[in-house]
Amino acid sequence: MPIWGKLKNLSSQFAELKTTVVASTYCNSWIFEALDPADPFRSMARAYSSIFICRSDDRKEQYIAEMVSKYRVDGILYHDSKTCPNNSNCRYELPQRMHKKTGKPFLIVHGDLNDLRLYSEEQTRTNIEAFVEQLAQG
Repeated sequence: MPIWGKLKNLSSQFAELKTTVVASTYCNSWIFEALDPADPFRSMARAYSSIFICRSDDRKEQYIAEMVSKYRVDGILYHDSKTCPNNSNCRYELPQRMHKKTGKPFLIVHGDLNDLRLYSEEQTRTNIEAFVEQLAQG
């Protein structure tokens, strides 16, 4: 999930580090391609049950592994959002399982998507710099 109030700062940092975020599990959380106006109730159920946050951990792991492969990901960045834990994807040891499955290192950024009192810009900046350096050595 983006940290909306720090999107510019984070994107500038990634540009400075010559690195980028290439995939997200958050962006498709609000896309309901299965919605069919001719069958609204059944299609709403299909659409809602198919978004990432409503899927099983097995399906989440499969999707993330597919994105790692498709985009040749070097590492995985998770955002532990305090007010939206279901979209964080770093609970219940998902990062550890994905590391075991893909061999890719991970970083968990702590904060929130809107409440910037829960976010330390300096700590995050330092952690991202160290993570990117680790990826460059690997």
